[in-house]
Amino acid sequence: MIVNNRFGVLDRIAGLYAKRCYNIDAISAGPTENPEYTRLTIVSTGDEYMKDQVVRQLYKLYDVKTVALLEQEHTLFAQHMFVKMHLTGTERGSSKHQVLELINEYGGKVVDFGEEHRLPRSQGPRKRWIPSWRRSASLGSWS
Repeated sequence: MIVNNRFGVLDRIAGLYAKRCYNIDAISAGPTENPEYTRLTIVSTGDEYMKDQVVRQLYKLYDVKTVALLEQEHTLFAQHMFVKMHLTGTERGSSKHQVLELINEYGGKVVDFGEEHRLPRSQGPRKRWIPSWRRSASLGSWS
């Protein structure tokens, strides 16, 4: 949806969901090409009645300019996870090398190399990368 870029708009939209006991699964906001407006993306689940009800109520808010429903089969959904891992050892078989192998095995990318840490990034469905973080728990500490 496109909304006016003003304070309190996000609060009113979230309140609209809360009043009707609807859940927001994910929310993202960012500026548009025109600084007067913000693009707001809300992910929520519900039946057709709930969708229609939310859209009608959103259009009643003064600051909401446009609303578009995207069906799940026409969207791309990815989750990103960053975990800073404190590691030790430089020899082959050390936790540093094991973590790099684990990151590569699960399709992650290292976005920051430090002397004593790695900051890997994973994206995609949770079921894909959660096992890698469970396996990495024995290799170093997370923060």
